[in-house]
Amino acid sequence: MTPVASGRARAVAGVIILLLLGFSGYYFVGEKFSASRLAATTQDTGDWQAFTPARLQSELSEGHTVFVDFTAAWCITCKFNEVSVLENAAVREAFQRHAVTKLKADWTNGDPEITKLLQHFGRPGVPLYVLYPRQPG
Repeated sequence: MTPVASGRARAVAGVIILLLLGFSGYYFVGEKFSASRLAATTQDTGDWQAFTPARLQSELSEGHTVFVDFTAAWCITCKFNEVSVLENAAVREAFQRHAVTKLKADWTNGDPEITKLLQHFGRPGVPLYVLYPRQPG
């Protein structure tokens, strides 16, 4: 059997397909990469605290509402959400107004304690956002 199109026609078609894939990838994903670069340059506001299970239990036992951001440095979606939602002025003001303690659970290196919590919530990975309401006491 011989191919219907010549070798040159197949080569041109292959180049066109590769160009279309490259440009469509940039078009659909490029903004997320830009947002992650923006997130990397955005200064931390300093009101996020490092997550540990002990810290979570301590805050809950003191009667605080706690929001946990399960994230990772390599997670583009996490970085996009941090810039566009979690660090939005209205959201930050709402956290302050309701005295929410904000904990950041960094899963960048696959912390086993964070992995265990992700599995507890039925999640294979990040991002995950969990709000622990204040316990009546």
